[in-house]
Amino acid sequence: MPWNDAINYCKNLNEGGHSDWRLPNIDELRTLIKNCPKTESSGECKVSEQGKCLSLKCWQPSSSCSCALKEDNSGYYSKLGDDDNVGLLSSSVVSDDSNRVWYIAFGYAGPTALYNKAISGQVRCVRNAE
Repeated sequence: MPWNDAINYCKNLNEGGHSDWRLPNIDELRTLIKNCPKTESSGECKVSEQGKCLSLKCWQPSSSCSCALKEDNSGYYSKLGDDDNVGLLSSSVVSDDSNRVWYIAFGYAGPTALYNKAISGQVRCVRNAE
């Protein structure tokens, strides 16, 4: 779904008796990456909500936010075993391009990448910490 719909979907989700869902930020999505030290939470990729680095310059060089592409990733970059077709929208807007958000794509070498808000993407909602 497009990003605005994703925000509203998570906000209005009532699942498992809980209604405190939201779209995760880019830092939270980066915790799902494995086998790509550059894009894992403590990696050299500077894109971070907590680190207050959400501009395009934080993505430079873009090679710092991805790893070598494997011919068959088959869950290689996802701690949850997500296959190559899974890419997840974050709630983190690119600070100098309000039409884009930060995104994790497991099938493309585990990168932290840019994604157009208007294009349908995949969503994984998270609950607010208690």
